[in-house]
Amino acid sequence: MGANIENIEFIHGNMMDLDWSVYNAFYLYNPFMENVYSPSIIDETVSLKLEYYYKYIDVVRRKLSLLPLGTRVVTYHGFGGDMPHGYRLVSSRSFDSDYLMCWVKETTWVPTLYFDHEGTPSP
Repeated sequence: MGANIENIEFIHGNMMDLDWSVYNAFYLYNPFMENVYSPSIIDETVSLKLEYYYKYIDVVRRKLSLLPLGTRVVTYHGFGGDMPHGYRLVSSRSFDSDYLMCWVKETTWVPTLYFDHEGTPSP
């Protein structure tokens, strides 16, 4: 049963290993919650830890920061962290239990240093 949609590709893997620079739009639906809230577990074959939750949020912020102007991000229930500098909220609509939000990267800002949830600098 396929939708027969063109220009779409599903990739099975870890987002940390993906080259985000080849894409111009992303959809994030609370992707890391299963690391902090056990009723949210969707894959029992994956190791879950609170430290992964913070690590993945940091990785998403870094990868989004490096993308070109015009990059779009849609979130539903967020992704666990704040959008990086340079992204502007262009649309927000109430939907079911949260908001569907659309962000567009409009200014360039080069991050120099991020800190993890314990305040430790990370490269």
